[in-house]
Amino acid sequence: EEGASEGAREAGVSKTVLVCLAPGVCRIHETRRKVPRSDKPLRFMEFCRSRIKGARIAEICQLGSDRIVRVTLDRGSERLFMFIRLWSGAANIVVTDANLAILDVFFRRPKRGEITGGLWEIPESRAADPGKPPRIFSPRVLPGEGSFNERIDRWYAEHAQTLSREALV
Repeated sequence: EEGASEGAREAGVSKTVLVCLAPGVCRIHETRRKVPRSDKPLRFMEFCRSRIKGARIAEICQLGSDRIVRVTLDRGSERLFMFIRLWSGAANIVVTDANLAILDVFFRRPKRGEITGGLWEIPESRAADPGKPPRIFSPRVLPGEGSFNERIDRWYAEHAQTLSREALV
């Protein structure tokens, strides 16, 4: 349920970005930890190797105030979109062509229309109630030194066993 995209770049420096879709711990962040390789490659990872590897990231943005990140990828003359939905109960990665036709998904969910060949519908932004003030979210306070990203990476690495056990119970 965790995948990593190696090769994200910032100022010419290669980065490894972790996308976790596990319920209750959905997140996306840079990691310096070694990402374990699966003995049997996942179908979605094979898709990424064949269609996304070598693509240039043209843009990364959050869609409105929702927990959906859109990564715009250019590979030759082809434009692809990777939508990373970080909703705890329905996390997914959906890759589409320029017309939003689904090329592949991390989790196949036919009832949601999230299958190869389907058409990706960007969920309507859950607009705030005009009578209520907007919700303000503050980042968690995490102990230790380093950037927020480094502290997130360290915290999840240290608590992964406990979090997995709690999710199973």
